[in-house]
Amino acid sequence: MPAGIGALTEGDGRNFMLLMDMSRFLVNEITQEHAFKDISDASRLRCERMDLAVELTGKMWSYWHSAPAGPGVFEMLLSWCAMQVSSTSSLRRRELGERKAMMTSALHLLASRELKAWPRQRITGAFVLAKEASDGSALLVELGPSLQLGQTVYKVKGISTSLGDLLRSNGQSPPQCIGLTLLPFMGEIVYDGTLRGMPLPAQLACAEGLAAIEAAVREATVVSVLPTPVDAPLEGKHVRISGLQAKPELNGQIASAGAYEAATGRYAVRLRTGTRVALKPANLIEVSDEEVAAAAPAGTLVGMELTPFQQDVQHEIRQTRPMRPGESLPGPGGRPADLSMWVFRRYGYSEEQNPQHAFMVMAGPLPIPACDGPPIPPGIDPMMAMMMSGMDENAIWHKGSNLVPTVDDILRALRSALKNPIWGGRGKPKYVAVDAKEIVDRLKEILKPAGIEAGYYPPPSNEELMGIPGSDVGGGV
Repeated sequence: MPAGIGALTEGDGRNFMLLMDMSRFLVNEITQEHAFKDISDASRLRCERMDLAVELTGKMWSYWHSAPAGPGVFEMLLSWCAMQVSSTSSLRRRELGERKAMMTSALHLLASRELKAWPRQRITGAFVLAKEASDGSALLVELGPSLQLGQTVYKVKGISTSLGDLLRSNGQSPPQCIGLTLLPFMGEIVYDGTLRGMPLPAQLACAEGLAAIEAAVREATVVSVLPTPVDAPLEGKHVRISGLQAKPELNGQIASAGAYEAATGRYAVRLRTGTRVALKPANLIEVSDEEVAAAAPAGTLVGMELTPFQQDVQHEIRQTRPMRPGESLPGPGGRPADLSMWVFRRYGYSEEQNPQHAFMVMAGPLPIPACDGPPIPPGIDPMMAMMMSGMDENAIWHKGSNLVPTVDDILRALRSALKNPIWGGRGKPKYVAVDAKEIVDRLKEILKPAGIEAGYYPPPSNEELMGIPGSDVGGGV
């Protein structure tokens, strides 16, 4: 098939991958997990380390709207592009490279127009690349949770080469099972540049299965443009539940409205207990921050007097020395990892996933367990040291009093971690980030006078949590 068939135009493909490379670079600016000198290092991942490209792309969705210590990837991307438009400094040109610096004016407009709806329009899952259309685009049949054939076929363009050619370059050919994320771009459906091949399910690899794939392509509706998301003004907002007949006990409760499901006409609403319910917009009323604060559990109200326990912890932390500059442990690839930010992240985000209300305390790459762990000598990989000590892997989990940890749960774990031998008296962190937005302001109020900044650490996206199983096939190159 001639070059360029089944893929974006050369210019569109180049712009798309530059935006993705910039986004992955910015994810690393947030996490500081990899030693990227500039965007070119992020670009090379597509050819050299697809596993890292997949990892950073998953985290891109986690940090799209917000990050622990500042704005999210999308806002950073727009700000960076805008800054490049007016900047001629040698530093900025060194970061981007001369050729890429010249493209940022157009990229800013492109990013603001094309990327804004990505989080709500993206579709991540497993598909069967059944065949190719006459223009070289891949025809992907969606697969359900049990890997059964779905009713929708997506017509998907490659980035600089068609998906079919990409498979063939790796010794594969349709039909092939692949996992990827579909995105809208310039009026087409593309994928995010990370692609994983998976074995074709046994029920589809037989003659009957192959015939079913052919029938699915022949009979299903072919979608060539991802649907525009329905306006959902309550997404991400605090709401009060009202007017429920089936579950009147929920009326009056303040909750958080998540994603809106157009097919059912309902929001995924998370209660303070962590339970999720699907509710119609008519049963939800947006509430102010003041109303949210007034309904918060005891000890979490911003502006209220600290409890004796909170005062004690604040005093102890105030007396704890700050970490020394440059304090580190071996991180990914053996490179020094920054320990100045501690992340408190839950095991799961529903009662079914996390019945023990467990959460982890991470100081860079070092999990600080709930029980005393072995001191980590300088230059020794922390996970290796913990494994060699015979510590039970379950010991790393702290227990909260609810699915959403309370302020006191976090303070209790922070106090314990600072005293744990595994931490070795390295001092207090500079930042603490938690994945429960409702307790961040109170933590700031308690910890800032003690010398620690507190922030919000977004829960992981589905892409980050689950990844896409299978072996690497390639990227959009």
